[in-house]
Amino acid sequence: MEWKDVYGGVIQGSVLGPTFFILFISDINDYIPEEAELEKFADDILSYLLGKSSSFLTEEIINGVNRWCKDNKMRLNPIKCKVIFTPVKDNLSPPKLQLDGNEIETVSSFNTSVLK
Repeated sequence: MEWKDVYGGVIQGSVLGPTFFILFISDINDYIPEEAELEKFADDILSYLLGKSSSFLTEEIINGVNRWCKDNKMRLNPIKCKVIFTPVKDNLSPPKLQLDGNEIETVSSFNTSVLK
């Protein structure tokens, strides 16, 4: 076995890793509109809007989370980011949302560890 120097963070898979991350991201709510709900678990974040919400608010959430990440020397992976759009009226199309110039995929469902 070879020892490696660790300059920051916690070892992946450690028991305290998820708890430390929750403490680390405790101020992320300050970066998003108050109309949005934000759920956090380990390194997953789930944000949602209920009721009549605009694509502008959704963009504000994406930009806010992205700004928090940049302020804290982290990066979002656009491939892992997803949007679920469930309109009340069938004739509405999902908005085209982007993260740093990459379109965020719209899906009908996904698996998450945030909501059980």
